[in-house]
Amino acid sequence: MHTQQQQPLNERVSWEALHDQIVTVKSNVSFRELVAASSENIVILNTHMQIVFVTRRCMDLFEIDDPAEVYGCRLGEAMRCIHAEHGGCGTSKHCVFCGAANAISASLSGEAKSTAYSVAQKHTGERLNLTVHTKPITLKGEHYILLSLSESDV
Repeated sequence: MHTQQQQPLNERVSWEALHDQIVTVKSNVSFRELVAASSENIVILNTHMQIVFVTRRCMDLFEIDDPAEVYGCRLGEAMRCIHAEHGGCGTSKHCVFCGAANAISASLSGEAKSTAYSVAQKHTGERLNLTVHTKPITLKGEHYILLSLSESDV
């Protein structure tokens, strides 16, 4: 098992690097076939925890029309988590208790993880209860995190 180097939480890749990662993920034929055959809410994150791919079904869950709105965002930002608004997803004192942040961190260290968690959404004040499954993947030599979300009864 390989260990990926974790990036400081406040760092993000440049827009040019992000664009290249989006193109890499979208151009991978076997990945496209997997996503087309899946009914899951799927997100791909880079090692800076930024979204480089999101399925239409997942965008519906996030109540977002255009994927360009979430490219470069972190999961909590895309989901409008109340704790992501100050410094970004993964930087709040509350994030240490977040199941998604912990699962993503585990995948950055090279392991797959599943956990339930609840997101308090700032635009509605409601909680979104989810189970997240993460798995480290490599596409064209670059490390990513494959993440799937399902609604749960947390």
